[in-house]
Amino acid sequence: MVSIYLGPAGLGVIGQLSSYIVVVLGVATGSINNGVVKYIAEYTGVTNKQKDVIHASLSLTLIFTAISSIVIILLPEYWANYIFGNQYNFRSVILLFGFTLIFYSLYSLSISIINGLQEYKKFNLINILSSILGLIFTIILIHFGQLRGALYAMVTYQSLSFVIALFVLKDFREIKCNQLFKFKNKRIYLGLLGFSLMSLTTTITTPLVQIYIRTHLSESLSTTVTGFYEGMSRISILYLTLITTTLSVYYLPKLSVLTDKGLLKKEIINGYKLILPVLAIMTITIFFTRNWLIQLAFTSDFLPMESYFLPQLIGDFFKISSWLLAFLMLAKAMVKLFIITEIVFAILLILFTRYFVSIYGGEGAMIAYCINYIIYFFTMLVVARNFFKSSKV
Repeated sequence: MVSIYLGPAGLGVIGQLSSYIVVVLGVATGSINNGVVKYIAEYTGVTNKQKDVIHASLSLTLIFTAISSIVIILLPEYWANYIFGNQYNFRSVILLFGFTLIFYSLYSLSISIINGLQEYKKFNLINILSSILGLIFTIILIHFGQLRGALYAMVTYQSLSFVIALFVLKDFREIKCNQLFKFKNKRIYLGLLGFSLMSLTTTITTPLVQIYIRTHLSESLSTTVTGFYEGMSRISILYLTLITTTLSVYYLPKLSVLTDKGLLKKEIINGYKLILPVLAIMTITIFFTRNWLIQLAFTSDFLPMESYFLPQLIGDFFKISSWLLAFLMLAKAMVKLFIITEIVFAILLILFTRYFVSIYGGEGAMIAYCINYIIYFFTMLVVARNFFKSSKV
């Protein structure tokens, strides 16, 4: 729908807003979701501790969201210019986002709680229903509102998702308002804030790097090339969702619970045995059907991005390969190391992108992505080896 109605340039604008939303939502939720999953899974069978985690996470989420909403609502013009430049006047989109932010924060937290409780049927049901209704809602707004409608859909569909989550969780009675903002269990709060620092680093650096790359492509090449870059990124996100969801829903809670290094190593090896063959089949299939996929997911106007596939798919393979090891840092709360590696590789991606784009044009952004994740993979191998050699768990 975006391709037909808005073209490559419109997709580039949507990519800019998408990255901004990721940053804001990371701040608004405190980026504690992985911490919520870890601690609720870790306290399996200890109901009181799980309730403490739920109340602590809700308290932090409400505080962070309130601050974020105020900042957005008070400065809509500034954010609109920062995201879209002077070419578009989308101040109303930013204002609407500020007012509806609370719904996404609560939805995101509820999903993390269900994940930690390992209620996989409810988790999948909420995600499936949210995706279907979000799709219908987005198509309607794009049809009637064109680009502005697409942007409105992006900042409001989370309200629908929250309603769905409430319906599915109507029998959930663990939250008591009189237990909020008491900050009794400092260990849980500090633990969640530690995860907040780790996740917030990724949540902020990744979208900001994407915004920088799109801006650089638009200024040095064209908005059409930016649309090709965004289109290729969207294809990666779509097919990798199968893998990344598995890592977040199953893999992270499993690594968090395990305290024996032998079992940890076995779980990581099993992860590679299961995921890498599936990933290899997916990337090879996508590469050989790329021409058909472009015309299916986009339009013939996007065919020039066919040359982007090979470096992007190789980069995707090394990205997931490295994440299987990087999740060890999340599961075992290696805060400093995680933050350092995220910042260093975000800077490297920017430098690689500037260099390779100057040589290869738009395809250079994909080459930079590929090389960055190859280096990141070997870095994670060193991190994992040092972890298993140390005495800490």
